[in-house]
Amino acid sequence: ISSGTPLDNIIIDAFALAIEVIRRQTRDNSQRGIEKGLQNGIILHQNQIECAMAMVGYDKGQSCLAEMKTGEGKTFAGVLAAYFKSLTGEKVHIVTSNDALAERDWQENLEIYKKLGITTGLVKSDTKQKDKKNIYKSDVVYTSTYEVGFDYLRDNSCKNEEDKVLGELGF
Repeated sequence: ISSGTPLDNIIIDAFALAIEVIRRQTRDNSQRGIEKGLQNGIILHQNQIECAMAMVGYDKGQSCLAEMKTGEGKTFAGVLAAYFKSLTGEKVHIVTSNDALAERDWQENLEIYKKLGITTGLVKSDTKQKDKKNIYKSDVVYTSTYEVGFDYLRDNSCKNEEDKVLGELGF
């Protein structure tokens, strides 16, 4: 990527790597491997991969929203999209409806991101303001709509640049 390779040229390799890491991690972690009755690891289905491709804007030039119902695999689709997007150097925010979901998804995927060489962070309602700046420097940050929304508002009302916590946003 740093040599100018277009992202569309590496999406298949990047997704294949992430899918293999997810498969191995879920196979090695019996608690997650048992989920959905898959004792030999997880199989990412076509709709999960298609949703991840929509989220990163593959073949359209801009990222899109993707809707998935409960149980359709948003967590792993999000990991694929977050990994791919983080390869560009842009920060990725995975935003959930509450702290509990953000923490659950962050903890469940922490080892996957580590194996992919991606730094992650978690911002919750009890995260100290002084700690947020370092957490938001991570490649992928899990948080809630409430936290990122108010951090955005606080950043836009700061008089001093050094008081901002979110950093550069990719939109």
